[in-house]
Amino acid sequence: QYAEETHRSLEVKSKGFFYRHSREFRPNPPVDEGKWAITTVRYEFCTTDDENVRPTEHCYRFEFERGSNKDVPSSEYTRLAADLGTHLKLSPGQRLSARLMLGSTQSGELPFQKEFYAGGIGTLNAHSYKEYRGDQLFLLNVEYAIDTVKRFEIIVFTDLGKAWYDR
Repeated sequence: QYAEETHRSLEVKSKGFFYRHSREFRPNPPVDEGKWAITTVRYEFCTTDDENVRPTEHCYRFEFERGSNKDVPSSEYTRLAADLGTHLKLSPGQRLSARLMLGSTQSGELPFQKEFYAGGIGTLNAHSYKEYRGDQLFLLNVEYAIDTVKRFEIIVFTDLGKAWYDR
């Protein structure tokens, strides 16, 4: 995929007629503004094995991205990311899920909006949203769930990960 995009910070005033008319929202995160040319090569593969006694599902996503800001010379970057997940039904009342995310900047400096992050729902549950940011990422989530009584299950999980800068 090739895209040319204009990135800018959004306004914080509402233009709505009925809801929050002219009220300010909290400030939006900053972005590295400009006209970005971004080339992305992505491979995604998901499979479900329903015929097996223990159904499994595997989802894999690999991504290579190269971008540059046309307004700023020497703003090129190269970014690699992988997201690997598997779900295994151990028995009718038990399941095991695992997810591994890896990210790395191979060259250049990532624009703010393209940095990796960890923290919050879907990454590190016990941390604030996007608490860790950087140009490198390691994240591992493992979850075991067992049904107990009707509509109630016990879930044991662990999250391990961080995003950091390593230029």
